[in-house]
Amino acid sequence: MKKTFKWFGIIALIALTGFSMAACGDDASAGGPSGNSGGGGSSGLVGKWYFSQELADAGAKEYLIWEFTSDGKAIYAGRMTYTYTATSDTISVSVQGNFIGTRYYTISGTALKITDPENKGGIMEGTFYKPRK
Repeated sequence: MKKTFKWFGIIALIALTGFSMAACGDDASAGGPSGNSGGGGSSGLVGKWYFSQELADAGAKEYLIWEFTSDGKAIYAGRMTYTYTATSDTISVSVQGNFIGTRYYTISGTALKITDPENKGGIMEGTFYKPRK
């Protein structure tokens, strides 16, 4: 039961952060980064990303954080679906047509590191891991 409440709390914070960022305006229309126009983007980004390498290798579904699909969907914690576009080093995320923000990313081996150089905060920042093959 505690785990359920914890997940609801995390999702509530994520939703609050996302709506707060959406209310701040659209960086893309103000000349900010807009990613590419097609759905999805970098093929290295496509896949399931977990909290740690061990959890990724175990395929622990309850610790699946991001799933990026080739058709431009970004699924957070298996519950919230966003749309995204990606270039070789940026991810731009929207929900229901409202632009949320753009973050930088790098992939090294099985590690995805997402950063926000402007420190706006939000749901995407951190290091996540893909299962080793």
